[in-house]
Order: sequence, then structure tokens, then C-alpha cells
Amino acid sequence: MQTTISRAIRASIHLLLLVLPNVATQAAAGTDSRFSDPEDGQFDLSEHLLNHKGFLPIPLIITEPALDFGGGVGLLWFSDSLASSGERAKTGHGRFTPPAMGGLFGFRSGNGSKGAGGGYFIPLDDDRHRYLGGAGAVDLQLDHYSLRGDARSYALSGTGLVQQWLSRLGDSDWFIGPRYVFFRSEARFGGSGQPDRLPRDLDVRISQLTAVIDYDSRDNMFTPNRGDFLEIELGTVNQALGASVDYNSLNARGYHYEPLGKQIVLGLRGDARSVSSGAPFFAQPYVNLRGVPALRYQDSRTLVAETEVRWNVTPRWAVIGFAGAGKAFGERSSWDGSETVHAGGIGLRYLLARKLGLYGGIDLARGPEDNAVYIQIGSAWR
Repeated sequence: MQTTISRAIRASIHLLLLVLPNVATQAAAGTDSRFSDPEDGQFDLSEHLLNHKGFLPIPLIITEPALDFGGGVGLLWFSDSLASSGERAKTGHGRFTPPAMGGLFGFRSGNGSKGAGGGYFIPLDDDRHRYLGGAGAVDLQLDHYSLRGDARSYALSGTGLVQQWLSRLGDSDWFIGPRYVFFRSEARFGGSGQPDRLPRDLDVRISQLTAVIDYDSRDNMFTPNRGDFLEIELGTVNQALGASVDYNSLNARGYHYEPLGKQIVLGLRGDARSVSSGAPFFAQPYVNLRGVPALRYQDSRTLVAETEVRWNVTPRWAVIGFAGAGKAFGERSSWDGSETVHAGGIGLRYLLARKLGLYGGIDLARGPEDNAVYIQIGSAWR
């Protein structure tokens, strides 16, 4: 859960690049050139996003199967426009430095889950340093699954914060630095008893210090066409830091994008996560694949591999196919005794902002138990 908090803040930067629904209506009516592309006359958000400065209200859409469908509202703030940042890069060191960004959001889903929070991102010294901070509160209605697949509902409520500082190594694409996460939680199971876990896991304070190493050579932060992303996180949760439990974690994830000709892009993803004994049940890693509800397959270790192919059928429209497999094992079951989970599906994408290379669309996925629908803005891998 502590990693989920920091990832959610980063993911919200992508989600918050949506605009109010009436934007599409204005573009269709031709009343505002900011929402059409002069090259093809199609609906396009490039000018609006590149030149926008200040506050931007946006809707949020939730399609995660573990939470049910839902939505919310966000408010994003830019210190400067993306276009101005690009112009400074041309006259300076040549590296694009994103503007400082802040955001507030609140959401509620169909199963009664809700939350609110905010975050702030600041690049410093021509993007040699990056600060990310945020705080939030959640009240989630979730399911915990036994080894037989039986679900037991529980409520998880808590408040948390994240603070991160990354510094660039020379002029390279490598960043390194610390991340601190604090999360105070209460978990209550419905009915009597608690499946596969001990009562000590119910009320927890997590105080985690993590060493983060990032590498990012992707050509586009929204919908990449080539390049690599790698992140390694080595963390410790310790009572000396104010936690109520002690355990360590090691996470590594990587993405590779490769163009196959002019119209096809191949993506490869690998993800490995591990926690030592002592981690609360909700903080254990889970198989994260489209088509598999969050927290459905959980244990002290997980391995996930996924591939995605995007075919740019026209300059505006693309179709994708994706498939992956994952495994949760370790404390609850051995490698041989755990199930290998497969999931895959198809998707449709529209080029929302040509100058930014930002696609958006919908994915239809099939997992071991059911189908799922996902709204995607930018890459599905974050």
C-alpha cells in the first residue's frame, strides 16, 4: 500500500491531463481553435495543453475492478506552460524541463470506496533535481482472497504522505535519491475471523525509507514509441522510523519500447516485487495485470511479464493487443504450488494531442475469472 500511494500520485499527473467534457463539444462546434489541429482539422488537445498555465479542472474516471466503476474531480496547477518549457530547452542546455505542477483530487467508486489528496512536483536547477510530495486519505472497500480463491471483504482506511527527492547523475538519464512514505491504517474484516492472517495486521503504522534508482530514455513521457524505463526501489520499514512493524522490500520494474517499421510499436514490461516477513497483508505485492483485479493474487513475492503491440492504423487511430502472465508466491505458497495467472485483451486509441504524442482510449481485458474495462490516458504502464 505504501508503494501504491507514491505511484498513485505519479499516475495522477497523467490522469489530470484530461479536460472538462464540454471541451469536445466546443471542438466539434468549431468554436475554439485550441481544440482542433490545423493539420487535419480533427479534435486535438495539443494547443490547449501546451499553452495552458495556471489552474485546470478535470474529471477522473475509475475503472479498476477491485473498486468498481467510479469517478471524481481534480484540479491541476501548472507554474508555466509546456510550450514555454520547450522554448527554454532550445535556448539553454537542450534538455526539456517540465514546469512545476500541483494537484488536488477526490474520488468515489461504486462499491463505496473514496479518497482525497494532493501532490506537488518541482524540477530544480534545470531538471538536475526533482522533488515530489503528496498526502492523502482513503477509505477503501476491498476483498482479501484465501488460497482457495474465497473472498472476504474488508475495509481499509488510512492517511499517508510521500516525500521524494531524485538527483540526475551528471548529464545522463539516471536519477537516484531517497523516498519516504508514511501510512497509518485501520483494516476491518466483515463477518467473523480473518482469513490466512493474524490480528496483528489490522492496525498498522508504516514508516518507510527507500533508495530509488531511475533510468528513463523514453522518447515520450505519455505514449512512448522507443526507449527504456527502469526503476529499482530498496526500502526498509522500521520501528526506529516510527513504524509499528519491521520488514524490508525490493521492487524492480522495467519497460522497453521498440518501433517495428513505421506503424507498429512493440512494448515489453517486466515487474518483480518482494517483501520480507512482517509486512501487513495489504502491503504485500500483487499480480498487476489488466484483467486481474488489484490485490486478487497476493503473496510476499510477485513476478509479472507483459507485452503490448500498438498498430497505428491511421495518423489518429490505433489498435493495441496485449497479453501477460504473473505469479504470486513465497510466504503463502511455494513457486510450484502457486497459480500462474494469464490475462490479455485488445484496445482502441485516439491521438488526443499530436504535438505531445498523447494517446487516450479504452482497453477490454480478460483475466482468469472475468472481463474488465479500463480507460487509458497515455501508457497503461506507469
